[in-house]
Amino acid sequence: MNNNPVGKKTVKYFLILTLLYAVGCWIFWPSASFESSDGNWGDRELPLKDRDFDSMAYFFELYKMKCNTKDAALYRTTQTQYWNIFHWPSYWLEKKWLVPYKEPSKHIQGGIHPGVTKEHCFNSPQSDATVNEAIKRSKDYIKSL
Repeated sequence: MNNNPVGKKTVKYFLILTLLYAVGCWIFWPSASFESSDGNWGDRELPLKDRDFDSMAYFFELYKMKCNTKDAALYRTTQTQYWNIFHWPSYWLEKKWLVPYKEPSKHIQGGIHPGVTKEHCFNSPQSDATVNEAIKRSKDYIKSL
């Protein structure tokens, strides 16, 4: 006689569904696009190239320093999809979703600014001091979220 109200099949199905959900979260983990409030900088995460939110914050701070746009703000241009249950862990765990959302600019498509040329201020050389300061500012920004 089995006195256990939870059968072995129930536990088995629960473990299988949990495993499938974890795999789904790994496969469908969301990335985000970002742009500056002035619309002159945009970029997106590329997880396979190790370009995560920390990188986006760093590049944005570097843009602000190199292009003298101290008042520019960072905006996320990727909407949250709360109906997608595979995205929920990312929304709970990652600070990138705390960055304010705004509609993407028409000229920045997919998080990439197509008009950026070699002459753009962001593409100018930078000193080690500028890089170190951008790293510090990006870490401070992420902590502030």
